[in-house]
Amino acid sequence: SIWLSYSLFFVVFEGRTQLYDVELALQYIKQNASDWEVDLEKMAILGRSAGGQFAFINGYENDFICFKAVISYYGSVDLTHGYRYPPFPDLINTRDLLEKYIGDNPDNLPDLYKQASPINHVKSNLPPTLLIYAKRDNMVQSIAGEKMTQ
Repeated sequence: SIWLSYSLFFVVFEGRTQLYDVELALQYIKQNASDWEVDLEKMAILGRSAGGQFAFINGYENDFICFKAVISYYGSVDLTHGYRYPPFPDLINTRDLLEKYIGDNPDNLPDLYKQASPINHVKSNLPPTLLIYAKRDNMVQSIAGEKMTQ
């Protein structure tokens, strides 16, 4: 297995640096796969929380590796919905984090919110996807995963 790290939300980044970090890592893995004895034909991508959202986006839309499965532990699927309906209590100040991540609110940057929301990347011929949510998680509720299947 290969574990990736990426920048998170503590500093304002332009251009959603977090997704770019993961894309660069995937390119690096592909370039070094034979040296590392990695079989690119048998790879899955997994992420938790924000990493779950990154797993969705990269599992569905990258041009580097054709993943055999996507696994998301409590990953957000609709960032506009998350902005408009933050959890209660909102322990992480969801709107502030999303504004830092995307660059502003969804009224001012609707296309970027749409692009960063996995629910907008669902199409035929995607790899099998496993969604895992906790019933009592108020940060990313299980209904988020249910929206991906509709």
